[in-house]
Parts: sequence; C-alpha cells; structure tokens
Amino acid sequence: MNKNSNIDFLILVATFMSALFVDIRIPALKISYYPLFFFIIIPRLIYLLKPFDLSKLKSSKQLKLYILFFLMLLTSVLLSTFKVLALKQFFKINLYLCYGFYSYAVFKNTNNFDKFKKIIIFTLALIALFGVIESMSPNMAIFEYLRPEGSLQVSPRISSLLQWPNQFGVLMGVALYLLPSFSTPYFILVPLFNYNLLASGSRNALIFYFLVLLILTTKKYYKYIVFTFITFIILIPINS
Repeated sequence: MNKNSNIDFLILVATFMSALFVDIRIPALKISYYPLFFFIIIPRLIYLLKPFDLSKLKSSKQLKLYILFFLMLLTSVLLSTFKVLALKQFFKINLYLCYGFYSYAVFKNTNNFDKFKKIIIFTLALIALFGVIESMSPNMAIFEYLRPEGSLQVSPRISSLLQWPNQFGVLMGVALYLLPSFSTPYFILVPLFNYNLLASGSRNALIFYFLVLLILTTKKYYKYIVFTFITFIILIPINS
C-alpha cells in the first residue's frame, strides 16, 4: 500500500469514527465537527476521479441513478413545508453519498481491499465486545459518557461505544455481511455479532439483518446462513 492509499484510508476511518463516536460540537456554529472532514474528502475525490474515463462515467447506470435520486431529493426540498430542515437533510444525504463515492474511488483499483475488510471486521468485533460489557454493566462511566441524552430512552438497549443503538445494531449487520467473505472462523464471531444486534433493540437492524441473509443467498453461503440464523433464534430468549 503506497503513501497516498494510507492517507486516504486514514481519512475514511477518521470520518467514519467521527460520525459515530462522541458528538463533539463546534460552539460558535452549534454543529458536529464531522462534516468538516468533507472539505478534505470532496477535493480528494475530485483528484482520485481525474484518471477515470469520463465517457464511461457519462454512460454509467450508477451516475444516472444518482442524478435521478438527486433530483428527487431536490424536489422534496422545494415541496417541503419545513424548508430549512429539508435543506439540512438534503446536504447531509449528499455528504454521505460523497463519502460512498470516495470509498469507491479509494478501493476500486486497490489490491488491499481484503486487508481493509479484515480491519473493519476486527474493529467491529472490538466494538461488539464492549457491547457485551455494556449489557452486563450498563452504568459504567465510559458508556454514560459516550451516550447522548435520550439515546437509550427505550430500555434495555445497548449502543456499545457508539452514540445510538440503531447505528450499533446496523453495524453488527454489516459485520455479519462481511464475515463469510474471508477465512476467519465465523462460528466464533457470528454469536457475538448476533447477540449485539439483538441487544441493540433496533428495528432497522432487524430489517437490515434479514436483507443481509437474502443477499448472502445469492452468493451461495448456505452453511453460513443456516448457522447464522440458528444462532440468531437461540439468542432471542437471552435478549427478551
């Protein structure tokens, strides 16, 4: 991995973590600091896209879908009763899309994508371990410090080191999706991720979980799917 790839990876990780962990706000502007990372990401994205064949880009289905999605968002803003709130959400969604495009541009021509996936899996496993600790000792100082006010209004739920249980639960689903694609013994980590997904109490995570299983059937990971689902069913009484 060259120096530029290292820099891009660090920018990706820093932006991702800043959006998930402690919500530190800039006092004068009263906004979270993580959108500031996009002032780095957008110029870097333009630089990374420079060598791409623009004629192919113009004819790509993904670009056409993005333009359609962008126009739908813009129409929603114009028709919204709450224009200011709608405009904020419009910019937020487009910033997240820029993050997705940046990730794609960084990893598209990189041979180290599998290495990055392993780093993501083991990072999520560490977060999941803190989730188990939180489920046993929810009032530990570290968890109370990281939680924003009202994040666990419906209890019992856990969010580990993250701000919100929905984020946490969906990320456990992401881990379950990535897990079968490399040789890590999944029978060790599947119960851990399943337990935390259930303990998050997130309906979004449950919907995402079944979507993950559906997608994995198209990749023919049948043994993994059966083991994951059986473990999920067994863990339901523990989290009820």
